[in-house]
Amino acid sequence: LETQGGVRGMEKLKIERESRMVRDREAQLLELKTQKDVDRSNRVTDLVKRGGAAMRQGRYEEAISLFEEAVKDEPYSEEARSRLKQAEQEYLDWKKTLRQVEEEEQKKSREAEFHERLAEEKFSVGDFARALEEWKTALSVNPRRSDIVEKMQKAERILRDREEQERKKKEEPLEKEKAEQRKREEKEREKEHRIEKLFERG
Repeated sequence: LETQGGVRGMEKLKIERESRMVRDREAQLLELKTQKDVDRSNRVTDLVKRGGAAMRQGRYEEAISLFEEAVKDEPYSEEARSRLKQAEQEYLDWKKTLRQVEEEEQKKSREAEFHERLAEEKFSVGDFARALEEWKTALSVNPRRSDIVEKMQKAERILRDREEQERKKKEEPLEKEKAEQRKREEKEREKEHRIEKLFERG
C-alpha cells in the first residue's frame, strides 16, 4: 500500500509539473503573441505615417504601396483601409488632371504651329508686318517656343529698315525743294547786290 501510495504521489507530482510547464508555455506564447501584435501595430502605424507623407508630396504610387502593406498586415485597420482608398482616388484624379494638361499643351502646340506656318508664308512673300503678328500670336499661345523670338526680331529689323527708307524718301523732295529755295534766294540777293552797285556808280 505504501508503494502504491508513493507511486500515486509521484504521478501526481509529475502531472502537476507537466501542467505547470503547459501553463508556462501558454503564458510565453501569449506574451509572444502580444508582442507580435504590438510590433505589427507599430509597423502599421509607421506604414500609414510614411504613406501619408508620400501622398502629401504627390508620390501617389509609393503611398498606395505603403498603405497596401499596412492593410495586408492589419486587414481590419480602418485607418489603413481609408487612407488606401483616399490615395487611390487622389492618384486617379491626378492622372486625369495630367491628361487634361497634356491635351491642352498639345492643343496649344498645334495652334502655335498653325500661326507659325502662316507667319513663314507671309514672311516669304514680303508681308513682314503680318508675319510679325502671326509670330506674336504663336508665342502667346505657346510661350515655350522661345525660338520664335529670333524670327520676330528679324521681322522687326526689316520693318524698321523699311520705315527708315520710307522716311528718307519722303524727306528727299523736301530737302531738294529747300536747296532750290536757298539757290533762288541766293540769286535774288546777288541780283539786289548788283543793282545796288549800279546805283552807287551812277
